[in-house]
Formats: sequence, structure tokens, C-alpha cells
Amino acid sequence: MTKRNLFTDHMDNVIPREHRNDIRQYFNMLNFSKLEDSNEYDFYYKVTFEHIIYIPPCSKYSPPKKVFFYKADGAESDLVNESVRIADIIAVDPAHFLSLHPVRYNRVKFEISEGEIPMPIMTLSEEYPTVFDGRHRIMALYKYGFTHVDVLLKAHQRDTIIQFLNRISTSALSTEATSNFISREEDKIYTLDDFEFSNTKV
Repeated sequence: MTKRNLFTDHMDNVIPREHRNDIRQYFNMLNFSKLEDSNEYDFYYKVTFEHIIYIPPCSKYSPPKKVFFYKADGAESDLVNESVRIADIIAVDPAHFLSLHPVRYNRVKFEISEGEIPMPIMTLSEEYPTVFDGRHRIMALYKYGFTHVDVLLKAHQRDTIIQFLNRISTSALSTEATSNFISREEDKIYTLDDFEFSNTKV
């Protein structure tokens, strides 16, 4: 399947018929599939998707065969890396991964397509694992078809986080969407100037 057809097939086969002619839904899908570089300085809303299946495949960059995960400059020295299943991470709090910004998402898709990406950071929050830094990266990897990601964890939290992820059910990721909405914008709008991509949590 060509990159061009990935977007059209997604619209035709995944998006419910009653939403296909909604111009806002169309442009949300288009921006997350293949945001034009010339548009990166335009104003964009952060978008919340109703279900993971509605996030479109990338029709702009080609997925790499392998990805090298590296520890970003400035990462705390007590962090250790661990390979974990992406589906398990998302299943802990799916809503967290359904709120994305098209500019950030476009940037991490490009980095991944180049074959390397900083490792996301996970931590414990009220006894639950959470992605402190990297949800855009994790979702982009998932949509590229990767099953695992190397993450950074605090050494003293590692066992607790891994044990939690080993018990998590990923059934919520395979359930059917209700189609109450496909995607919706938040009230606040952002431009590229709002993000410092050398430090931003993406």
C-alpha cells in the first residue's frame, strides 16, 4: 500500500460514514497523517481522539525497520532503561495517549522515521505507572507498527512498574469505538513557538 493510500483508506474504512464529510474531522485526520512542513507555524489545537483506531496512519514518512533508543542529554543519572510492550503502557491510561498535538506528533514521526528517538520516561504517580515524558513518541511508534519501546525508569521504581505492566489488560485497545465523536479540539491553540523541541515532553 502506498503512503498516499494510507490516508484515504483510513478515511474510507475506519472513519464512520456520518463523520467523513465533516471538514474539521477531515483536517484533523489530515494533519495527524501528513502535516505540511510549511504549516508548522500555523495555529493548531491540541486534539483528543475518541479511540486509538481513529488516529490515522502516517502517510508522510516511511517507517524504519529498526529504531535506536537513546538516553537524552540531561536525563537523570539514576534512570535505567527497560524494554516494555507499548500496548501495556497505553492500556494503563488510554486517555492520556489520545490527547495529542499535530506539530509535536509530526516532529516525532520524522525522528522515528530517521531511525532514532530519545527514550520516553516513565514514573510512578499515586502507585500507577505514568509516562512523564514521551506519549507522542509512544503513540507514533505504535502507529508505525512497533510493539516494544525502550523507556527510562527510576531504578528503585523499576520492579513495581514492570510488575504492574505485566498484569495490565490491553482489552480496552481492541474494543469498538462508540463513535460519539472522532476527534475534538481543546480550547487552547498552540503554535510551534510554544514548544522548545530540545526540551519539550513529547
